[in-house]
Amino acid sequence: MVKCMSKQAEPAPSQADVLEKGWPEKEERIDQEVIDCDAHIRESVDDLLKYMDDTEEKAYVKSDYFQYPKDGWDRSAGGRAGYADVSGPEAEMEIMEQLGLDTSIITPTANLYHGLLGNKDVANELARAYNRYLMDVWLDDHDIFKGMVFVPVQDPDVGAEEIEKYGDNDDIVGVFLNPVGPEKGLGDERYEPIYEAASKHDLTVGLHGAATTHSTFPLQTNYFHKFLEVHAISHPFQQMAQITSIICRGIPERYDLRFVSMEAGIGWVPYIYRLDKEFLARPNEAPHLDRLPSEVWNDKFWIVSQPMEETIPDGTIDGLAQMAGGWDNLLFATDWPHWDFDAPSVVKKTLPNEHWSKVYHENAREAYPKI
Repeated sequence: MVKCMSKQAEPAPSQADVLEKGWPEKEERIDQEVIDCDAHIRESVDDLLKYMDDTEEKAYVKSDYFQYPKDGWDRSAGGRAGYADVSGPEAEMEIMEQLGLDTSIITPTANLYHGLLGNKDVANELARAYNRYLMDVWLDDHDIFKGMVFVPVQDPDVGAEEIEKYGDNDDIVGVFLNPVGPEKGLGDERYEPIYEAASKHDLTVGLHGAATTHSTFPLQTNYFHKFLEVHAISHPFQQMAQITSIICRGIPERYDLRFVSMEAGIGWVPYIYRLDKEFLARPNEAPHLDRLPSEVWNDKFWIVSQPMEETIPDGTIDGLAQMAGGWDNLLFATDWPHWDFDAPSVVKKTLPNEHWSKVYHENAREAYPKI
């Protein structure tokens, strides 16, 4: 039997407890700066409608029939978990105070499923509306928030236009690119306008998937029976699929870009070394690469620890972190308000103390230089 660290077996504070009672007294507060690299807001269709132009697309979204794609899974675990209110800056600032967070990089919720929208024109208008909403409601008046330009995978040229529009804003630190729904892997030439614009403005590309089972690339999992199964593999599989495409097509090096893998944990990263083996056998099939995929990964990618694999066997975390690119490449995120959020104390419980400062804030400033 594998021995796990007993301190990791202690239950984390629940979302409901944090909301109702505040931070548990038994939990040690963090006495240094903490940057949250994945802070989800709860943008609604009504929020976005206010920022849409009066077009046919707005009428489409305004109709009673429109909704973001849904897959029918119960994400509340039978009502035991849910979503906290982060529909506005005040609610987010309150939870930041409770969790001891100094800066939050804002990420969407409804728009995690944006890539599954089939109507390209509607998808484009919703992306534009989200970016207007992000700037107006969240970033313009609040220095503790940073944002990422949301780009539609349905239309990379529109994505590039949005990056050009907002890329020089001091509060925009990256580009939010969704791995779910694109017609081709994200290394395909059709997405190069996005990468060219991101490189021009020195913006980091964040790859953030969704726990969905729609039959679309890169995750076709309709055959699962329970959401536990879907949620366990969806984010890691999406990252593996798209990062394979991005690295093998030479995107990070051809455009001198930084990438961040978000909300997939670190347990999947040994896969990168399998990719090395394939590359060594078939280097002619990746003509843009002149070094191992793992070397590109170590140099150009950061990885968000959430959801932290807290039951990892004792003594193995250092090796896994090295496979993730080293302790300089690991970022912290809460993923609040999702039910599986990580409080800042999870770093103290799971990672060696000599790396805490790197994970809490130092690495984030390397991954996102505009913070």
